[in-house]
Amino acid sequence: MACANPANEALAAALEKIVEAEAIKAATSTRNTGNQNHVVANYKRALYSIRHCAHVIRTGDEAKALKGIGNFIGQKIQGILTRLASGNGSVPEPDAPRPKKRKATVPDAPPVAVVAPRERAAPQEPGPKYRPARGKQPWYVLVALAELEATCEALSVDTEAVIARMKALGCTSDQGQLRASLVSLVNTHKVVAKSSLYGHLFLTADGIHSARYCQRSDAAAQAAEAGPVARRPRMEAPAITSDEAPTTTDAFDWMSTNLSKFEPKEVPLSHTQDEWEIVLLLDHREMVSRSSKSVFERKLLEAGVTCEVRGLHLGDMMWIARRHRPTFGGRPIEEEFVLDVIVERKAVSDLALSIIDKRYTEQKQRLADAGLRYVVYLLEGSLAVETILGATALATALTRTQVLNNYLVHHAASPDETVAFLSALHWHTVRAFSAVYKVRNAAPPVAASIGRPPACLRDFTQLIPTTWQSFGEFNETFRKKAAPTTGELYQMMLMQVPGISATRARDLGAAHPTFLSLWQETQKAAPQLPSRVNAVGRAVVTNLFRAKDYAAP
Repeated sequence: MACANPANEALAAALEKIVEAEAIKAATSTRNTGNQNHVVANYKRALYSIRHCAHVIRTGDEAKALKGIGNFIGQKIQGILTRLASGNGSVPEPDAPRPKKRKATVPDAPPVAVVAPRERAAPQEPGPKYRPARGKQPWYVLVALAELEATCEALSVDTEAVIARMKALGCTSDQGQLRASLVSLVNTHKVVAKSSLYGHLFLTADGIHSARYCQRSDAAAQAAEAGPVARRPRMEAPAITSDEAPTTTDAFDWMSTNLSKFEPKEVPLSHTQDEWEIVLLLDHREMVSRSSKSVFERKLLEAGVTCEVRGLHLGDMMWIARRHRPTFGGRPIEEEFVLDVIVERKAVSDLALSIIDKRYTEQKQRLADAGLRYVVYLLEGSLAVETILGATALATALTRTQVLNNYLVHHAASPDETVAFLSALHWHTVRAFSAVYKVRNAAPPVAASIGRPPACLRDFTQLIPTTWQSFGEFNETFRKKAAPTTGELYQMMLMQVPGISATRARDLGAAHPTFLSLWQETQKAAPQLPSRVNAVGRAVVTNLFRAKDYAAP
């Protein structure tokens, strides 16, 4: 059968070969024949749609718009078109279509222009998922955020700056209308997101693609307008820094393909003139005396250490770098980034208990997963104190932590020694950071002035992270996962029986929420189990109660 558009002949021929190959595979296969026949039927429906398509199919996305073509076959078609465009395909050229009898009845018909595969344009990038109409309020929001370069949470802007930019573009909406429009942009289309700190706005990955689409459509609409028209100021493309302008026709198209303005920037590295503050964060559960929980913080403040009490999901102490930068609305934004050192503090008795209940291993694994360069395991107290484990077992655990996990194990005999060690580590971190950046609290008070760092800290030479991450994201990412519920434990126990998959365990748990109810159902009506359990399920449930063990045969 001929194609409605001869330019699609090469694509149809390639799909015919795939259909033949899948049909042979289905005929020779002895397993899962129904699935093979289903694949062949899908390819045949796709081939039928392509043959009856009146326009030229150039990309997989255009093919997916046809009836019967989904994501999988669309990707296959994209691969075929790419191969044809590169000239490596083995499909016959459509320049010489096979003679057809119906053409003989119309001898005077003009020849139809056929696009050869070698001349076909390269596949275009997939279009954005969300395409707002030009001049509508969502269109103004996306363009305004793009021109304000709010492409990540670190570069988010407040609503006042967005409204000011929208008015400069010609929008007449107020803050109430913007709030109503943001509901669909954030929750439904997911092209705009809000920062976790102040709720400021920035573009998501899909929003960046939609904003680029809006800017291209605006440029095309302005180019189509006749006569001199007052045009709005557009975002400038980055200038080419080379001295000589490109003279070849293959020059890099900065206006359409450059993504540098939308890529998240390394904010701290590009603002070395900002003033920073190094802060030691203490977990709110850390204390020296139960009668006065603020003693630990007070002792550090007396030592000249800038510290704050927070809820830390990982570790007991960590350091952050904080800075303030102004926004378009005038209100400063406070940004906090995690430095590459974290401390886990343990009393001797707590260390013994954590080894018994496996928290010791679990905490070390979570510290390793965090990816911070330096981990300090701070033990406080005397090993001679009587605990559930002996001093030898505790010393062995500390040695394994230092040798196998490569953690710095520091032993402090008292809380005062702990404060002295944290103070030394704090000022060592401040000096390392102030060597590159401008630090507000770089000079320690006279009482806390120290010379060279302790010997155990002289290897801490790379405290500035190579990958900057905000404290809020870090603390949320490494939140300790909740313990499984009773229902989840029940389903996990059911899955230990050979033949019970996760789906069957979930269905059994919904029908019989406890082992008692499941046992009572098995005792009803002699050998017959509930009708909602099929034959395989009846055998599995019977095995659950009658088998001597659950080991697979």
